[in-house]
Amino acid sequence: MDETPLIEMTKISKRFGAIVALDNVDIDFRRGEVHSIVGENGAGKSTLVKILTGYHTTYDGCVTVRGQIVRFQGPRDSLNAGIGCVYQERNLVPALSVAENIFLGRMPSSFPGLVDWKQVRREAVKQLEMLGLNFDYEQKVEYYPLGMRQMTEIARIIFSGAEVIILDEPTSALSIAERNRLFEFVQRLKKQDKCIIYISHFLEEVLDVSDRITILKDGRKVNTYACSDLDKDTIIRLMSRRFVKTVEGVRQRAVIGASDKPVLECRAVTVTGNVVDASFKVHAGEALGLYGNVGSGTTGLAEALFGLRAIEGGEVWLEDKPLKKISPHLASRLGIRFIPEERRSAIWLGQKLSRNISLANLQTLSRFLIHEKTETSAAQKVIGVMDILPPDPHMLVEWFSGGNQQKAIVGRCLLDPPKVLIVCEPANGMDVGAKAGIIQKLWAIKEQGVAILIISSDPEVIVETCDRSLVFRRGALCAELHGDQISKEELVRYA
Repeated sequence: MDETPLIEMTKISKRFGAIVALDNVDIDFRRGEVHSIVGENGAGKSTLVKILTGYHTTYDGCVTVRGQIVRFQGPRDSLNAGIGCVYQERNLVPALSVAENIFLGRMPSSFPGLVDWKQVRREAVKQLEMLGLNFDYEQKVEYYPLGMRQMTEIARIIFSGAEVIILDEPTSALSIAERNRLFEFVQRLKKQDKCIIYISHFLEEVLDVSDRITILKDGRKVNTYACSDLDKDTIIRLMSRRFVKTVEGVRQRAVIGASDKPVLECRAVTVTGNVVDASFKVHAGEALGLYGNVGSGTTGLAEALFGLRAIEGGEVWLEDKPLKKISPHLASRLGIRFIPEERRSAIWLGQKLSRNISLANLQTLSRFLIHEKTETSAAQKVIGVMDILPPDPHMLVEWFSGGNQQKAIVGRCLLDPPKVLIVCEPANGMDVGAKAGIIQKLWAIKEQGVAILIISSDPEVIVETCDRSLVFRRGALCAELHGDQISKEELVRYA
Protein backbone atom coordinates (compact mmCIF):
# COMPACT_ATOMS: atom_id res chain seq x y z
CA MET A 1 0.00 0.00 0.00
CA ASP A 2 1.30 3.45 -0.98
CA GLU A 3 1.39 5.55 2.22
CA THR A 4 1.36 8.83 0.27
CA PRO A 5 -2.12 10.30 0.78
CA LEU A 6 -4.30 10.41 -2.30
CA ILE A 7 -6.75 12.67 -0.41
CA GLU A 8 -6.12 14.80 2.67
CA MET A 9 -8.85 16.57 4.63
CA THR A 10 -7.40 19.01 7.16
CA LYS A 11 -9.18 20.84 10.01
CA ILE A 12 -12.61 20.23 8.48
CA SER A 13 -15.50 21.87 10.33
CA LYS A 14 -19.15 22.12 9.29
CA ARG A 15 -22.18 23.65 11.01
CA PHE A 16 -25.90 23.50 10.38
CA GLY A 17 -27.18 26.54 12.23
CA ALA A 18 -26.37 25.95 15.90
CA ILE A 19 -25.54 22.28 15.27
CA VAL A 20 -21.84 21.40 14.90
CA ALA A 21 -21.68 18.40 12.56
CA LEU A 22 -17.86 18.31 12.19
CA ASP A 23 -15.30 19.94 14.45
CA ASN A 24 -11.69 20.28 13.25
CA VAL A 25 -11.40 16.80 11.69
CA ASP A 26 -8.14 15.62 10.04
CA ILE A 27 -8.22 12.48 7.89
CA ASP A 28 -6.37 11.09 4.87
CA PHE A 29 -7.00 8.31 2.36
CA ARG A 30 -4.40 6.28 0.45
CA ARG A 31 -4.20 4.18 -2.70
CA GLY A 32 -4.57 0.43 -2.32
CA GLU A 33 -6.34 0.53 1.05
CA VAL A 34 -9.76 0.15 2.60
CA HIS A 35 -10.21 2.99 5.08
CA SER A 36 -13.36 2.65 7.19
CA ILE A 37 -15.11 5.47 9.03
CA VAL A 38 -17.24 4.45 12.02
CA GLY A 39 -19.24 6.30 14.62
CA GLU A 40 -22.70 6.56 16.08
CA ASN A 41 -25.54 8.14 14.14
CA GLY A 42 -24.91 11.88 14.07
CA ALA A 43 -21.15 11.47 14.59
CA GLY A 44 -20.41 13.25 11.29
CA LYS A 45 -19.73 10.40 8.87
CA SER A 46 -22.31 11.43 6.27
CA THR A 47 -21.33 15.09 6.49
CA LEU A 48 -17.68 14.22 5.86
CA VAL A 49 -18.63 12.16 2.80
CA LYS A 50 -20.90 14.90 1.46
CA ILE A 51 -18.04 17.40 1.63
CA LEU A 52 -15.80 14.97 -0.22
CA THR A 53 -18.46 14.39 -2.89
CA GLY A 54 -19.33 18.04 -3.43
CA TYR A 55 -22.80 18.11 -1.86
CA HIS A 56 -21.66 20.46 0.90
CA THR A 57 -19.70 23.34 -0.60
CA THR A 58 -19.48 25.62 2.45
CA TYR A 59 -17.20 24.41 5.25
CA ASP A 60 -14.03 25.37 7.08
CA GLY A 61 -10.76 23.58 6.41
CA CYS A 62 -8.84 22.29 3.41
CA VAL A 63 -9.24 19.32 1.03
CA THR A 64 -6.40 18.22 -1.25
CA VAL A 65 -6.58 15.57 -3.99
CA ARG A 66 -3.26 14.30 -5.40
CA GLY A 67 -1.54 17.24 -3.67
CA GLN A 68 -3.80 19.89 -5.23
CA ILE A 69 -6.14 22.01 -3.08
CA VAL A 70 -9.74 21.59 -4.24
CA ARG A 71 -13.15 22.93 -3.26
CA PHE A 72 -15.82 21.06 -5.17
CA GLN A 73 -18.83 23.10 -6.24
CA GLY A 74 -21.00 20.06 -6.87
CA PRO A 75 -21.01 16.27 -7.27
CA ARG A 76 -19.87 16.54 -10.89
CA ASP A 77 -16.60 18.21 -9.78
CA SER A 78 -15.99 15.38 -7.34
CA LEU A 79 -16.69 12.72 -9.95
CA ASN A 80 -14.39 14.46 -12.44
CA ALA A 81 -11.66 14.31 -9.78
CA GLY A 82 -12.06 10.52 -9.65
CA ILE A 83 -14.24 10.22 -6.53
CA GLY A 84 -17.37 8.07 -6.78
CA CYS A 85 -19.87 7.27 -4.05
CA VAL A 86 -22.46 4.52 -3.67
CA TYR A 87 -24.91 5.91 -1.13
CA GLN A 88 -26.99 4.00 1.37
CA GLU A 89 -30.13 5.41 -0.29
CA ARG A 90 -30.39 4.19 -3.87
CA ASN A 91 -29.72 6.68 -6.68
CA LEU A 92 -30.97 4.69 -9.65
CA VAL A 93 -33.78 5.28 -12.14
CA PRO A 94 -36.17 2.36 -11.50
CA ALA A 95 -37.89 2.54 -14.91
CA LEU A 96 -34.58 2.12 -16.79
CA SER A 97 -32.75 -1.16 -17.37
CA VAL A 98 -29.66 -2.29 -15.48
CA ALA A 99 -27.48 -1.45 -18.51
CA GLU A 100 -29.03 2.02 -18.90
CA ASN A 101 -28.44 2.77 -15.22
CA ILE A 102 -24.81 1.69 -15.47
CA PHE A 103 -24.29 4.15 -18.36
CA LEU A 104 -26.55 6.87 -16.93
CA GLY A 105 -25.18 10.27 -18.03
CA ARG A 106 -22.43 8.63 -20.13
CA MET A 107 -24.31 6.90 -22.96
CA PRO A 108 -21.90 6.04 -25.82
CA SER A 109 -22.99 7.22 -29.27
CA SER A 110 -22.33 5.87 -32.74
CA PHE A 111 -23.46 9.10 -34.39
CA PRO A 112 -24.28 12.48 -32.82
CA GLY A 113 -27.55 12.10 -30.92
CA LEU A 114 -27.74 8.31 -31.37
CA VAL A 115 -26.98 5.83 -28.60
CA ASP A 116 -24.64 2.97 -29.50
CA TRP A 117 -26.77 0.22 -27.95
CA LYS A 118 -24.37 -2.54 -28.98
CA GLN A 119 -21.61 -0.93 -26.96
CA VAL A 120 -24.00 -0.35 -24.06
CA ARG A 121 -24.86 -4.06 -23.95
CA ARG A 122 -21.26 -5.18 -24.48
CA GLU A 123 -19.85 -2.96 -21.72
CA ALA A 124 -22.76 -3.72 -19.36
CA VAL A 125 -22.07 -7.45 -19.66
CA LYS A 126 -18.38 -6.82 -19.06
CA GLN A 127 -19.02 -4.77 -15.91
CA LEU A 128 -21.53 -7.23 -14.49
CA GLU A 129 -19.24 -10.20 -15.15
CA MET A 130 -16.40 -8.37 -13.40
CA LEU A 131 -18.66 -8.08 -10.35
CA GLY A 132 -19.64 -11.73 -10.64
CA LEU A 133 -23.27 -10.86 -11.38
CA ASN A 134 -25.37 -12.85 -13.77
CA PHE A 135 -28.74 -11.09 -13.74
CA ASP A 136 -30.40 -9.75 -16.87
CA TYR A 137 -28.86 -6.42 -17.87
CA GLU A 138 -31.92 -5.61 -20.02
CA GLN A 139 -34.36 -5.99 -17.11
CA LYS A 140 -35.70 -2.81 -15.50
CA VAL A 141 -34.14 -2.03 -12.15
CA GLU A 142 -37.55 -1.68 -10.47
CA TYR A 143 -38.13 -5.43 -10.88
CA TYR A 144 -35.03 -6.35 -8.86
CA PRO A 145 -34.70 -6.50 -5.05
CA LEU A 146 -32.58 -3.94 -3.22
CA GLY A 147 -29.49 -6.13 -3.14
CA MET A 148 -29.28 -6.31 -6.92
CA ARG A 149 -30.00 -2.58 -7.22
CA GLN A 150 -27.08 -1.95 -4.87
CA MET A 151 -24.74 -4.03 -7.01
CA THR A 152 -25.95 -2.20 -10.13
CA GLU A 153 -25.01 1.10 -8.55
CA ILE A 154 -21.56 -0.19 -7.61
CA ALA A 155 -21.05 -1.25 -11.23
CA ARG A 156 -22.03 2.23 -12.39
CA ILE A 157 -19.51 3.95 -10.10
CA ILE A 158 -16.73 1.57 -11.12
CA PHE A 159 -17.48 2.14 -14.80
CA SER A 160 -17.08 5.91 -14.23
CA GLY A 161 -13.37 5.25 -13.70
CA ALA A 162 -13.26 6.44 -10.10
CA GLU A 163 -9.96 6.00 -8.23
CA VAL A 164 -11.66 6.64 -4.90
CA ILE A 165 -14.79 4.58 -4.26
CA ILE A 166 -16.94 5.46 -1.26
CA LEU A 167 -19.23 2.68 -0.07
CA ASP A 168 -21.89 4.03 2.31
CA GLU A 169 -23.54 1.11 4.16
CA PRO A 170 -22.95 -1.11 1.12
CA THR A 171 -24.20 -4.36 2.66
CA SER A 172 -27.35 -3.11 4.40
CA ALA A 173 -29.58 -4.66 1.72
CA LEU A 174 -27.39 -7.58 0.62
CA SER A 175 -27.71 -11.27 1.31
CA ILE A 176 -24.80 -13.13 2.87
CA ALA A 177 -23.69 -14.47 -0.53
CA GLU A 178 -23.86 -10.98 -2.05
CA ARG A 179 -21.89 -9.53 0.87
CA ASN A 180 -19.15 -12.11 0.37
CA ARG A 181 -19.09 -11.31 -3.34
CA LEU A 182 -18.76 -7.60 -2.56
CA PHE A 183 -15.89 -8.22 -0.14
CA GLU A 184 -14.06 -10.28 -2.77
CA PHE A 185 -14.52 -7.46 -5.23
CA VAL A 186 -13.24 -4.89 -2.74
CA GLN A 187 -10.05 -6.92 -2.39
CA ARG A 188 -9.76 -6.97 -6.19
CA LEU A 189 -10.09 -3.19 -6.27
CA LYS A 190 -7.35 -2.85 -3.65
CA LYS A 191 -4.98 -4.84 -5.87
CA GLN A 192 -5.81 -2.39 -8.68
CA ASP A 193 -4.55 0.42 -6.40
CA LYS A 194 -8.01 1.85 -5.81
CA CYS A 195 -8.82 3.67 -2.58
CA ILE A 196 -11.99 2.41 -0.90
CA ILE A 197 -13.67 4.48 1.81
CA TYR A 198 -15.96 2.12 3.70
CA ILE A 199 -18.77 3.28 5.98
CA SER A 200 -20.76 0.68 7.87
CA HIS A 201 -22.47 0.07 11.19
CA PHE A 202 -21.70 -3.65 10.92
CA LEU A 203 -18.50 -3.64 12.95
CA GLU A 204 -17.64 -7.27 12.20
CA GLU A 205 -17.59 -6.36 8.49
CA VAL A 206 -15.46 -3.30 9.16
CA LEU A 207 -12.90 -5.42 11.00
CA ASP A 208 -12.91 -8.04 8.22
CA VAL A 209 -12.44 -5.68 5.30
CA SER A 210 -10.41 -2.68 6.58
CA ASP A 211 -6.75 -1.71 6.61
CA ARG A 212 -7.30 1.43 8.71
CA ILE A 213 -10.27 2.63 10.76
CA THR A 214 -11.09 6.21 11.75
CA ILE A 215 -13.50 6.65 14.67
CA LEU A 216 -15.71 9.75 14.91
CA LYS A 217 -17.63 10.80 18.00
CA ASP A 218 -19.95 13.83 18.25
CA GLY A 219 -18.43 15.41 15.14
CA ARG A 220 -14.84 15.01 16.33
CA LYS A 221 -12.14 12.56 15.34
CA VAL A 222 -11.19 10.16 18.12
CA ASN A 223 -8.25 8.68 16.18
CA THR A 224 -7.21 6.60 13.18
CA TYR A 225 -6.08 3.04 13.95
CA ALA A 226 -4.60 0.09 12.12
CA CYS A 227 -7.35 -2.50 11.93
CA SER A 228 -5.15 -5.04 13.71
CA ASP A 229 -5.10 -2.79 16.79
CA LEU A 230 -8.88 -2.91 17.32
CA ASP A 231 -11.65 -5.33 18.21
CA LYS A 232 -15.42 -4.84 18.24
CA ASP A 233 -15.75 -3.98 21.94
CA THR A 234 -12.92 -1.44 21.72
CA ILE A 235 -14.54 0.29 18.75
CA ILE A 236 -17.89 0.45 20.57
CA ARG A 237 -16.24 1.91 23.66
CA LEU A 238 -14.34 4.55 21.66
CA MET A 239 -17.24 5.68 19.48
CA SER A 240 -20.15 5.54 21.94
CA ARG A 241 -21.47 7.99 24.47
CA ARG A 242 -22.14 4.95 26.58
CA PHE A 243 -20.83 1.39 26.44
CA VAL A 244 -23.37 -0.82 24.73
CA LYS A 245 -23.09 -4.58 24.70
CA THR A 246 -26.07 -6.62 23.63
CA VAL A 247 -26.57 -10.00 25.25
CA GLU A 248 -28.64 -12.63 23.49
CA GLY A 249 -31.55 -14.02 25.44
CA VAL A 250 -31.48 -11.51 28.32
CA ARG A 251 -35.16 -10.56 27.87
CA GLN A 252 -37.95 -12.96 28.69
CA ARG A 253 -39.47 -14.06 25.41
CA ALA A 254 -43.26 -14.11 25.20
CA VAL A 255 -44.83 -17.55 25.55
CA ILE A 256 -48.04 -17.99 23.57
CA GLY A 257 -50.49 -20.63 24.68
CA ALA A 258 -52.50 -22.84 22.34
CA SER A 259 -55.73 -21.14 23.48
CA ASP A 260 -54.52 -17.59 22.73
CA LYS A 261 -56.28 -16.10 19.72
CA PRO A 262 -54.05 -14.52 17.07
CA VAL A 263 -54.36 -10.88 16.12
CA LEU A 264 -53.14 -11.53 12.57
CA GLU A 265 -53.24 -14.84 10.72
CA CYS A 266 -52.09 -15.83 7.24
CA ARG A 267 -53.62 -18.96 5.75
CA ALA A 268 -51.74 -20.34 2.72
CA VAL A 269 -51.02 -16.82 1.45
CA THR A 270 -49.39 -16.53 -1.96
CA VAL A 271 -47.89 -13.29 -3.26
CA THR A 272 -46.76 -13.76 -6.85
CA GLY A 273 -42.99 -13.55 -7.23
CA ASN A 274 -42.48 -13.46 -3.46
CA VAL A 275 -43.98 -16.23 -1.32
CA VAL A 276 -46.11 -19.34 -1.84
CA ASP A 277 -48.53 -20.90 0.69
CA ALA A 278 -47.26 -19.00 3.73
CA SER A 279 -49.23 -19.82 6.89
CA PHE A 280 -48.53 -18.32 10.32
CA LYS A 281 -50.07 -16.44 13.25
CA VAL A 282 -48.92 -13.50 15.34
CA HIS A 283 -50.45 -12.72 18.74
CA ALA A 284 -50.90 -9.63 20.88
CA GLY A 285 -47.70 -8.84 22.75
CA GLU A 286 -45.59 -11.03 20.49
CA ALA A 287 -42.75 -10.14 18.12
CA LEU A 288 -42.62 -12.56 15.20
CA GLY A 289 -39.58 -12.40 12.93
CA LEU A 290 -39.64 -13.12 9.21
CA TYR A 291 -36.04 -13.84 8.34
CA GLY A 292 -34.53 -14.50 4.93
CA ASN A 293 -31.83 -13.36 2.57
CA VAL A 294 -32.53 -10.78 -0.10
CA GLY A 295 -34.92 -12.36 -2.59
CA SER A 296 -36.52 -14.68 -0.03
CA GLY A 297 -39.88 -12.92 -0.44
CA THR A 298 -40.33 -11.65 3.11
CA THR A 299 -40.44 -7.97 2.14
CA GLY A 300 -42.99 -8.66 -0.59
CA LEU A 301 -45.15 -10.56 1.90
CA ALA A 302 -44.98 -7.67 4.38
CA GLU A 303 -45.98 -5.19 1.66
CA ALA A 304 -48.91 -7.41 0.67
CA LEU A 305 -50.20 -7.51 4.25
CA PHE A 306 -50.42 -3.70 4.14
CA GLY A 307 -52.05 -3.65 0.71
CA LEU A 308 -49.02 -2.53 -1.31
CA ARG A 309 -48.99 -5.77 -3.31
CA ALA A 310 -51.75 -8.07 -4.48
CA ILE A 311 -52.40 -11.32 -2.63
CA GLU A 312 -53.03 -13.95 -5.29
CA GLY A 313 -54.11 -16.81 -3.04
CA GLY A 314 -54.98 -17.70 0.53
CA GLU A 315 -56.57 -15.64 3.28
CA VAL A 316 -55.52 -12.96 5.77
CA TRP A 317 -57.49 -12.66 9.02
CA LEU A 318 -57.35 -9.72 11.45
CA GLU A 319 -58.63 -10.89 14.82
CA ASP A 320 -61.75 -12.90 13.86
CA LYS A 321 -62.49 -11.32 10.48
CA PRO A 322 -61.10 -12.08 7.01
CA LEU A 323 -59.56 -9.13 5.14
CA LYS A 324 -60.61 -8.83 1.52
CA LYS A 325 -58.99 -6.49 -0.99
CA ILE A 326 -56.48 -5.06 1.46
CA SER A 327 -55.42 -1.48 0.75
CA PRO A 328 -53.11 0.81 2.76
CA HIS A 329 -56.12 2.96 3.70
CA LEU A 330 -58.11 -0.03 4.96
CA ALA A 331 -55.11 -1.53 6.77
CA SER A 332 -54.40 1.79 8.53
CA ARG A 333 -58.06 2.21 9.50
CA LEU A 334 -58.14 -1.30 10.98
CA GLY A 335 -55.03 -0.71 13.09
CA ILE A 336 -52.16 -2.03 10.96
CA ARG A 337 -49.06 0.16 10.71
CA PHE A 338 -46.27 -0.40 8.18
CA ILE A 339 -42.67 0.85 8.29
CA PRO A 340 -40.97 0.27 4.90
CA GLU A 341 -37.44 -0.84 4.20
CA GLU A 342 -36.54 2.42 2.43
CA ARG A 343 -36.57 5.36 4.86
CA ARG A 344 -37.26 7.84 2.06
CA SER A 345 -40.61 6.15 1.51
CA ALA A 346 -41.64 6.96 5.08
CA ILE A 347 -40.49 10.57 5.50
CA TRP A 348 -41.57 13.88 4.01
CA LEU A 349 -38.43 15.65 2.81
CA GLY A 350 -38.43 19.42 3.07
CA GLN A 351 -40.57 19.32 6.23
CA LYS A 352 -39.75 19.61 9.92
CA LEU A 353 -39.36 16.58 12.13
CA SER A 354 -42.55 17.57 13.99
CA ARG A 355 -44.57 17.55 10.75
CA ASN A 356 -43.21 14.12 9.86
CA ILE A 357 -44.25 12.75 13.24
CA SER A 358 -47.74 14.28 13.13
CA LEU A 359 -48.32 13.05 9.56
CA ALA A 360 -48.74 9.47 10.80
CA ASN A 361 -51.10 10.51 13.61
CA LEU A 362 -53.51 12.98 12.00
CA GLN A 363 -56.68 11.37 13.36
CA THR A 364 -55.21 11.11 16.85
CA LEU A 365 -53.92 14.69 17.09
CA SER A 366 -56.92 16.52 15.62
CA ARG A 367 -60.20 15.98 13.77
CA PHE A 368 -59.75 19.13 11.71
CA LEU A 369 -56.69 21.42 11.89
CA ILE A 370 -53.48 20.58 13.72
CA HIS A 371 -51.93 23.47 15.62
CA GLU A 372 -48.16 23.86 15.59
CA LYS A 373 -48.06 23.63 19.39
CA THR A 374 -49.77 20.24 19.19
CA GLU A 375 -47.29 19.03 16.57
CA THR A 376 -44.34 20.28 18.60
CA SER A 377 -45.60 18.67 21.80
CA ALA A 378 -46.11 15.31 20.06
CA ALA A 379 -42.65 15.51 18.47
CA GLN A 380 -40.99 16.35 21.80
CA LYS A 381 -42.58 13.26 23.32
CA VAL A 382 -41.18 11.05 20.55
CA ILE A 383 -37.78 12.78 20.72
CA GLY A 384 -37.54 12.12 24.44
CA VAL A 385 -38.65 8.50 24.28
CA MET A 386 -36.51 7.62 21.25
CA ASP A 387 -33.42 9.67 22.20
CA ILE A 388 -33.39 11.51 18.86
CA LEU A 389 -30.40 13.78 18.31
CA PRO A 390 -30.32 16.71 17.96
CA PRO A 391 -33.50 17.13 20.05
CA ASP A 392 -34.94 19.82 17.78
CA PRO A 393 -38.53 19.24 16.53
CA HIS A 394 -38.26 22.17 14.12
CA MET A 395 -35.20 20.93 12.22
CA LEU A 396 -35.76 19.66 8.68
CA VAL A 397 -35.99 15.87 8.69
CA GLU A 398 -33.29 15.48 6.00
CA TRP A 399 -30.74 17.14 8.31
CA PHE A 400 -30.97 14.26 10.76
CA SER A 401 -28.77 11.21 10.34
CA GLY A 402 -30.36 8.09 8.85
CA GLY A 403 -30.48 6.39 12.24
CA ASN A 404 -32.27 9.31 13.88
CA GLN A 405 -34.75 9.42 11.00
CA GLN A 406 -35.46 5.74 11.67
CA LYS A 407 -35.98 6.46 15.36
CA ALA A 408 -38.58 9.07 14.43
CA ILE A 409 -40.36 6.69 12.04
CA VAL A 410 -40.61 3.98 14.69
CA GLY A 411 -41.26 6.41 17.53
CA ARG A 412 -44.29 8.05 15.95
CA CYS A 413 -46.09 4.73 16.35
CA LEU A 414 -45.92 5.26 20.13
CA LEU A 415 -48.42 8.13 19.94
CA ASP A 416 -51.23 5.79 18.92
CA PRO A 417 -50.17 2.13 19.31
CA PRO A 418 -51.64 -0.04 16.52
CA LYS A 419 -52.98 -3.60 16.70
CA VAL A 420 -50.29 -4.82 14.31
CA LEU A 421 -46.97 -3.16 13.55
CA ILE A 422 -45.08 -4.40 10.47
CA VAL A 423 -41.44 -3.25 10.46
CA CYS A 424 -39.05 -3.91 7.56
CA GLU A 425 -35.31 -3.82 8.38
CA PRO A 426 -35.73 -1.75 11.57
CA ALA A 427 -31.99 -1.38 12.20
CA ASN A 428 -30.92 -0.85 8.57
CA GLY A 429 -27.81 1.34 8.51
CA MET A 430 -27.77 2.00 12.26
CA ASP A 431 -24.80 2.07 14.61
CA VAL A 432 -24.55 -0.29 17.58
CA GLY A 433 -26.00 2.14 20.11
CA ALA A 434 -28.90 3.25 17.90
CA LYS A 435 -29.62 -0.36 16.94
CA ALA A 436 -29.82 -1.37 20.60
CA GLY A 437 -32.11 1.61 21.22
CA ILE A 438 -34.49 0.66 18.40
CA ILE A 439 -34.64 -2.92 19.65
CA GLN A 440 -35.43 -1.68 23.15
CA LYS A 441 -38.26 0.51 21.83
CA LEU A 442 -39.74 -2.33 19.80
CA TRP A 443 -39.87 -4.40 22.98
CA ALA A 444 -41.58 -1.49 24.74
CA ILE A 445 -44.19 -1.30 21.95
CA LYS A 446 -44.70 -5.06 22.16
CA GLU A 447 -45.26 -4.84 25.91
CA GLN A 448 -48.20 -2.51 25.20
CA GLY A 449 -49.94 -5.50 23.62
CA VAL A 450 -49.03 -4.74 20.02
CA ALA A 451 -48.44 -7.67 17.65
CA ILE A 452 -45.21 -6.98 15.79
CA LEU A 453 -43.96 -8.49 12.53
CA ILE A 454 -40.24 -7.82 12.08
CA ILE A 455 -38.82 -8.44 8.62
CA SER A 456 -35.03 -8.49 8.52
CA SER A 457 -32.08 -10.02 6.69
CA ASP A 458 -29.89 -9.22 9.72
CA PRO A 459 -29.88 -12.29 11.99
CA GLU A 460 -28.77 -10.24 15.01
CA VAL A 461 -31.96 -8.15 14.82
CA ILE A 462 -34.09 -11.30 14.79
CA VAL A 463 -32.15 -12.88 17.68
CA GLU A 464 -32.34 -9.79 19.88
CA THR A 465 -35.91 -8.77 19.08
CA CYS A 466 -38.18 -11.71 18.34
CA ASP A 467 -40.08 -14.25 20.43
CA ARG A 468 -40.47 -16.57 17.42
CA SER A 469 -38.95 -16.52 13.96
CA LEU A 470 -40.01 -17.91 10.61
CA VAL A 471 -37.23 -18.53 8.08
CA PHE A 472 -37.96 -18.11 4.38
CA ARG A 473 -35.88 -19.32 1.46
CA ARG A 474 -36.78 -18.51 -2.15
CA GLY A 475 -40.38 -17.78 -1.31
CA ALA A 476 -40.98 -20.83 0.85
CA LEU A 477 -41.40 -21.02 4.62
CA CYS A 478 -38.76 -23.57 5.58
CA ALA A 479 -38.39 -23.33 9.38
CA GLU A 480 -40.00 -22.00 12.55
CA LEU A 481 -37.75 -21.29 15.53
CA HIS A 482 -38.85 -20.73 19.13
CA GLY A 483 -37.13 -19.33 22.20
CA ASP A 484 -33.56 -20.55 22.56
CA GLN A 485 -33.68 -22.06 19.07
CA ILE A 486 -33.42 -18.52 17.68
CA SER A 487 -29.70 -18.06 17.07
CA LYS A 488 -27.63 -16.55 14.31
CA GLU A 489 -26.29 -19.97 13.37
CA GLU A 490 -29.75 -21.56 13.06
CA LEU A 491 -31.19 -18.63 11.08
CA VAL A 492 -28.30 -18.66 8.60
CA ARG A 493 -28.38 -22.45 8.33
CA TYR A 494 -32.04 -22.61 7.28
CA ALA A 495 -31.89 -19.53 5.02
